[in-house]
Amino acid sequence: MEVHKNQGPTGRSSGRRILLALNKMRPEGGLHVICQLLRRKVSGMGPNVYRSLAANKGYTLTEIMIVVAVIALVAMIAVPSYVKVRGLARKAECRQNIRALKGAKETWAFEHHKTGAAVPSDSDIFGPTLYIVNKPKCPTGGEYSLNAVDEAPTCSDPEHHVSASPASDQAPENTTTSDQTSGDGTTALMFALWVLYKRDAPRHSDGERKPKRHPARRNIVGKRN
Repeated sequence: MEVHKNQGPTGRSSGRRILLALNKMRPEGGLHVICQLLRRKVSGMGPNVYRSLAANKGYTLTEIMIVVAVIALVAMIAVPSYVKVRGLARKAECRQNIRALKGAKETWAFEHHKTGAAVPSDSDIFGPTLYIVNKPKCPTGGEYSLNAVDEAPTCSDPEHHVSASPASDQAPENTTTSDQTSGDGTTALMFALWVLYKRDAPRHSDGERKPKRHPARRNIVGKRN
């Protein structure tokens, strides 16, 4: 029995080669029944294979463009929001560190009877038995300065400034970012998606495209008397 190294019945030519190989075989007993079933299966496989290939069509260019545009829209909305939230979280953490430094400095001045012009050093505030165990670090890489007692500690990052008055520390900030002013770009992208959808959307239930109507191109013919 000759053995052919085929990849499988992937087309009409492969099916014919399998039929020829089965016809050359003269098996007996149970193997004969199996070969008969294989002949019937392969002979009726061709139309079904081509019909399934015709039904499983790929995606159109319009559908791919719509998917890419949706992904771009989601990224345009999500990325600025993520950057904004991360920046606000870092700013809040830095301000909390500055308030802790301010409280520790005022406690040191009260216990040691210091005036408002006194400037504590790091060895006066930070230590295992002092007010703060370790000197905090700014999440954005800025450096803290203790300053005088009557002045609030500062960070080298200008966006993380805390004034000396408690009321101003609680004042709301202007959190307007660029993602809130990008409405025109989002509207234009949504309009482009709508245009692409309208170009490919009008179809019958059986998958055929409906003929486009152009009312402006209709020829107006008057009635003849």
